[in-house]
Amino acid sequence: MSATTTIKWMTMMTVCMLLLNPLAGIAARRLLDTLSGAHLDVRRESLAMN
Repeated sequence: MSATTTIKWMTMMTVCMLLLNPLAGIAARRLLDTLSGAHLDVRRESLAMN
């Protein structure tokens, strides 16, 4: 009884992680893109001012 419950729980956790991982990866990429984009904009402005 407890063995099947554990297997079911592990399966659910694995499915949840697989579903959440791509979302987390997309969010991290968007965050990095916005951060690097802002950094590049600041660099352009400083170059233009010089």
